[in-house]
Amino acid sequence: HTNVSDYVRYLDMKTAISGVEYTYDGVKYSREYFTSYPDKALVIKLDADTSGVTAGLKDLTTKSISLSKPA
Repeated sequence: HTNVSDYVRYLDMKTAISGVEYTYDGVKYSREYFTSYPDKALVIKLDADTSGVTAGLKDLTTKSISLSKPA
């Protein structure tokens, strides 16, 4: 989106949750991310405060990614 307002990014070091919130065309959007190395998982929560509005990605593709420690 362009021309957004109320843009905020955050990272909570205690919960390992990062995210972004913004308002576009009167709709408040939010995205939260959590990654777990032991579980090899990435969780994404997409939300909008207006019913019927697409809050997520148009195309979401699942890919297998190898999570390994750097050498």
